Amino acid sequence: MKRVIKSFLKFPEGYQEEIYALYQEGELNKATFPFNGSIEDGVIYVDEEVTFLIPISTIKASKMSSSADDDDDDDLDNDNDDLDIGDDIDDVDDEE
Repeated sequence: MKRVIKSFLKFPEGYQEEIYALYQEGELNKATFPFNGSIEDGVIYVDEEVTFLIPISTIKASKMSSSADDDDDDDLDNDNDDLDIGDDIDDVDDEE
């Protein structure tokens, strides 16, 4: 059986979802192997004819970046004219 070291991001989206679900459930065996010049902790994902070694750091980095941006980017519209931004000190109400 062929063995390949592959970053999580290099898999198609359908595979990423399956691998991440198996990773979250603890269903993937763990391994340590060389990756990008250092020793990495990873998981083993077996496809039909290939055994993939996937560094855990690439799984975490991928899911952290996508979950950190869960909000809609539509709210970044800076052309909102409904905001009343006062530049003068008289615009501030005193509660005293």
